[in-house]
This record gives sequence, C-alpha cells and structure tokens, in this order.
Amino acid sequence: MNNQPRGELVPGGLAMIIGARYCPENIGKIVTLERYVTKGDMICGYSVDADGWHIKGDLMSWTSRGAVKMRESLAMPAQLLPINPSADPLEITQQQECEV
Repeated sequence: MNNQPRGELVPGGLAMIIGARYCPENIGKIVTLERYVTKGDMICGYSVDADGWHIKGDLMSWTSRGAVKMRESLAMPAQLLPINPSADPLEITQQQECEV
C-alpha cells in the first residue's frame, strides 16, 4: 500500500473533504493542508494513529460528549480533493459529483 501523499496535495494548499471516517458533516468543507504526518506524529498534543494530512478548517468531530467543533484534524489522502486556488467553486463541485 502506498502511504505517500498524493502529488496534488501540498502543504499550504486547499482541499475539499470528499470522504470521512467518523464525521460525515465535514464532507464538502474546504480545509488548509498543514503537513503530511505519519503514525506517532503529534497534532494538537495528540499522537496520530495513522498516516495522513494534518488539516485546518471549520470542522466537526465526534467525542464521548457528542459532536464538537474543531479547528484541526487528520484526513487520509483519499478523503481529500485538491483545489486550485484560482478554480471556480462550481467547477470543483461538478468535478466531485462526476467522480462519485
């Protein structure tokens, strides 16, 4: 299995969340890619349990207390659609719909 980040995803770039393990409320949200992390790296004081992208944005997460707002999270490369900053948002949405 290839754990390397997709070539289109770059630190500082933008991406749309197109998949989610635990919180489908995040699908369709735009996030900033901070850095590619590997198992054991730290995000917000917590050790991550898988390789993926450290992302920032207006996110939701599920905890033992229910859904909570978060600003940072971990996303797998397959859950992210890279966005060209000069792209038309409607074009991005149509591309996502064609891929599903």
